[in-house]
Formats: sequence, structure tokens, C-alpha cells
Amino acid sequence: MHWIKTTDEIVTKAGDTSTIMHFILCGYPVSISDEHAILSVKNDTNYLMDIDIQVENNHFELDFGHPSLSQLPAGTYYIEVSAHDGGDIAKFPTNGFFQFTLNENIYAQPGKLVPQITFESILQKVEKEIANKVGPSNYDIAVKNGFTGTEQEWLATLKGDKGDQGPKGDRGEKGEKGDMPVIKRHGPTGWVLDRSTMPWTLHFDNGCDLQLPRFPTAPVPYGYGYMQTIESTKIAPWPVPYTIMQAARGDSTIDSWKQQGLDQWQYFASDTTVINPVNDSSKFNWSEAKFNDTTKATTGEQKYLIRTFYELGIWSKEDVISLGAKEK
Repeated sequence: MHWIKTTDEIVTKAGDTSTIMHFILCGYPVSISDEHAILSVKNDTNYLMDIDIQVENNHFELDFGHPSLSQLPAGTYYIEVSAHDGGDIAKFPTNGFFQFTLNENIYAQPGKLVPQITFESILQKVEKEIANKVGPSNYDIAVKNGFTGTEQEWLATLKGDKGDQGPKGDRGEKGEKGDMPVIKRHGPTGWVLDRSTMPWTLHFDNGCDLQLPRFPTAPVPYGYGYMQTIESTKIAPWPVPYTIMQAARGDSTIDSWKQQGLDQWQYFASDTTVINPVNDSSKFNWSEAKFNDTTKATTGEQKYLIRTFYELGIWSKEDVISLGAKEK
């Protein structure tokens, strides 16, 4: 069980950048330190932001001088802390969220001396200015010259009688067949989880589907009920779609993968399947593909990750060759 406590007041005013709240992470593990912990903030309806914090012996502080926090309007907010404990991620608190409140400052109160400006009032003023500068319309000129009907009746007078149909023209020559458009596929930018299939399927927006037959309905690798931030440049070994999106967006670089020393790629296996791949993996021998020579990881799992990223269109031919793949 994890929880958060503080000895400070959990109320301040919106825009008070001098406020610093001090917090303590409680529960298992007894002591935790993480220079790159993540503090997530939400309001009553939506997730808002992630902020990097430093945890030292379970203690951290929340500085309202932070550029993101200083812009928050008055209201009630909730926080959750994700801290690394060895190879695991500990979430605080276990139940719900820790709450703090920002009271209104004087600028948040509506005043009676400020005129209300609406889109309609601006539009009316613009139309008036245009009318003053453009001058009379053709209808106005017609009325000035004796026309007595409405503007619609005046418009009807501008339409003449229907003319006779002209002669049929000669048939033109048949044109040449045009080229089919070339649509270049790319790596994914988003995904949805489909739990109606067996195994479950990750549908990516570049037309690729991904299945993990070794873990057909396991929530963790598919990210079902497990959230991980993709705003961090730290490579997340799970859930799988977050790992993929970090690489697709360029948050995790090829060089950062070459420096990996983790042994947590068990969710990529020989039966990991990309349906409708962007790139054809059969053109390569993947037996020697791995991140580096010093990794203690099971390199067999690494080669399946490298192959999967190539099939999804995330890594190029040059990228996977630099990781040990051999062209056939």
C-alpha cells in the first residue's frame, strides 16, 4: 500500500509562485530515491500534465514557481507520483490521488468596469465599417433610379430567358491512363486496443496490427489498465504500445537503445506478429541482432524487438543493420 502525506498547507492562491509544498512518499518500499520521478497532475475531468521531480529518501517538493504550475487557474487538482524502484515503477498513492487546492486571486473576479466583447459585436462593427467604405450596392442604385421592389425581386430581374440549346460538340480523343498515386507508409502515430480477437490486437494508424501470441490476453504488455508516460525520454520496457510510440516519435533514439542494459524485453518473442507490415523482415537475417555486446539481456528477445520495430516502419534498413541485422 502506498500513500502521500505532507506537513504543509495544501491550499494556496493561483499564481502564487512563492509557494513550495513538501511531501513524503509512504509505504513499501521503505526508502526510495529517484532523480527522474514523474508527478502527474489532473483536475476533476482530465489529465493535464507531467512534471519531472527529484525524490530523495522518500521526500520531494512541489514548487509552484514551475512554469506549468504557475499557469494553473483556481480550482481543485489531484496528483500521482511514479517513482523508479530498481526495475519497477511504484505509484503513489495506491488509492485515488492526493488533492491540493488553488484559491482564486483578485484577477479571477469579474469586474463591472470591463465591457463585454463578443464575436457578434466585433462582426457588427466590421460590417458597419465596410458599408461606410464600399458605398451603395447595385440594388441601392436601382432603388435610387426608381425600382420599387425588394432586393430579391430586383435579383430576379437580372435573370434572362433560357436560350436555345447549342449544337452537340465532337467527341474528344481518349486520354492516356494516369499513374496510380504513390502512398508512402510511415511509422505509427497512435493505436487502439482490440480485445475482441484472440490474441488481443493492437491496431496502429499506419495500417499495421500487432499481436503477442505468447501473452494472448495479458493486461500489462497490451497496456490494458496500465498507463505509462510517453513524454519521457527514458525507454519504458512496458506496456508494449508505449515502448513502440517512444521509438516512433523519436523520443528514444537508436543510440539510446544501443546503450540499453536492461533485461526486460520478454514481451517480444519469436511468435510476435506484425500484420500488414510496412517493411518486409524476410529480407534480413536477425539471428545476430542485439543492442550491444555488453548487455546481459537475452539477446534472442532483443532481436525480435528490433525485427518488430522494422516491420512497423519505425526503424529503417540502416538502423537495423547498425544493430546487427544482416541482409540476405
